[in-house]
Amino acid sequence: MTSLARRALFALAAVALAAPQAQPAAASPGEAPAPTQARPAAAAKPAAKAAPKPVAKPAAKPVAKAAPKSAAKPVAKSTRKPAAKPVAKAATAASTTPCPVDARKVVPFTAASVSSLGGDGFSITWLAPASAGPVQVSAAPRPDGTGGVRAGPATRTGALYFQPKTAAARWYFTLKPACGRSLTVAERNLHLDGAPNFRDVGGYRTDDGRWVRMGMLYRADELSHLTDKDLKVLTGVGVKTVADLRTVSERSRQPDKLPPKAVHAVYDPSEDAPIGVTQDSFEKVASGGRYDRVLPEANRRFVSDPGASAAFRKLMGQFATGENPTVFHCTAGKDRTGWAAAVLLTALGVPRETVMADYMLSADNLAEKNRVALSMMQRTPGFERARPEQLESLLTVRRAYLQAGFDQVEKEYGSFDAYLHEGLGLTDAELEALRARYLVGAAD
Repeated sequence: MTSLARRALFALAAVALAAPQAQPAAASPGEAPAPTQARPAAAAKPAAKAAPKPVAKPAAKPVAKAAPKSAAKPVAKSTRKPAAKPVAKAATAASTTPCPVDARKVVPFTAASVSSLGGDGFSITWLAPASAGPVQVSAAPRPDGTGGVRAGPATRTGALYFQPKTAAARWYFTLKPACGRSLTVAERNLHLDGAPNFRDVGGYRTDDGRWVRMGMLYRADELSHLTDKDLKVLTGVGVKTVADLRTVSERSRQPDKLPPKAVHAVYDPSEDAPIGVTQDSFEKVASGGRYDRVLPEANRRFVSDPGASAAFRKLMGQFATGENPTVFHCTAGKDRTGWAAAVLLTALGVPRETVMADYMLSADNLAEKNRVALSMMQRTPGFERARPEQLESLLTVRRAYLQAGFDQVEKEYGSFDAYLHEGLGLTDAELEALRARYLVGAAD
């Protein structure tokens, strides 16, 4: 055999020996194994004839075709389309959820208040259901929002801090929910130096979910000690009417100081007969009288005395049709003014406990003023023997005092609604006009 023939036979044998060792390409991750993995054992016998052609084709074609189809397309589908579409749809649904038509008229807030931090700005807090969405807060020097600025970004937290950059007589904050009616609130107390019990009657929620407007009605103690700074504040908040519940002698001794263009009107529930704390009351207490009976009896007479009923009826008429903002006050702003505020808030639908809480605010507001008055009284001839707690009972408020008035209503009329209609002579139309003027939002 020639050398050329031996080399050819060697090459053929080498090819035949190599053919059984060839394996299909490994499957891609996640891909099922190739069905040709079980064939190598059978491929070992036809070494000389079958090896050259089958080895070249099966090894090359399955690898070239399987890799692009099995590795590329399934991965693209599982990482892009299934993951991206659900997320995009969920985000769109959350941001475009429509606000029901009925919900747009309802004030969603269940609580809202503003607290002054002195020279460090204001703290605004509120409570609302999740359906109200983010709340945008704006601040303005007027209750109608004129001249307002954005107080902060829309938030769901229920709290916001605001530091005004300009001065204003009073700051009002409008809470605008993503779903629902806006609500404007302000700090209740105006912090007047000469009238510490001067405060807003609005900002309370009613039994049916509406809110009493702020910046329209104020209750106060006497205005005879207002400072120039105080008068600027009252001018700034736009006071138009001052309703004075004091007696003739009180008005002559301590005449009101009024802001420019404000109208002074008198609604004296004691005009026909003295009611409440008078000089005579203090003298009786100083001589050993039952000091604990004076103010409960005064509140009962606010209900039963015809002259008092006539005065409170006229005052409610002022609230319904008079020019606002209105300030109504007596001497301390707690007894006659306290019953007037209780009548108004109850007529508007404010819960009894909220009405009582508003009444009790006078205790804190008058604490320092009463301390000074008590010290002076104890040095006054004729009062030396009176115990401090006896005199203090006439200067402050207690739940039992106002409750005596409510109890008298139940005793004489059976219900507060009957008292409004029969005792004060208010009609359904007048009461509805009162609610339309002072309430915000629709009943929930």
